[in-house]
Amino acid sequence: MSHHNRTHTLQSVAPSSAAAVGIDGLTIQSMLHEGRSKPSNNCTLTQTDISAMEIEWRNIDYCLIDEISMVGCYMLARLHRITIAKHTEPTTPFGGINMIFLGDFVQYPPVLDRPLYSNIVLTNDTLANTLSTIN
Repeated sequence: MSHHNRTHTLQSVAPSSAAAVGIDGLTIQSMLHEGRSKPSNNCTLTQTDISAMEIEWRNIDYCLIDEISMVGCYMLARLHRITIAKHTEPTTPFGGINMIFLGDFVQYPPVLDRPLYSNIVLTNDTLANTLSTIN
């Protein structure tokens, strides 16, 4: 990207600070405007947070996620919710941003989240309840 002067269109993130430093990126939690004061199971965002994220993601075309095994289903769903803030069709996965997943999917499990590779069988009621807690 730097060769083509398009580094501003790439956002690199990782689930841990050590991995984020290794790719010169952010932690997923900081990119989602979550921190120690906001537990990750609390997905309520203020209008200020939403406006800031819309500005941050406006020019992003590519998102690189390292250490993908440490990213769980709920974290990925929250990431999808934020990326559709680009004002695209809500059914477009990740708001049309090209997602690049790096790492071994079964290396380390996510903390307090369901692994992406888990066998998920949900009824419509369970799915609706799960999605309502994410939104």
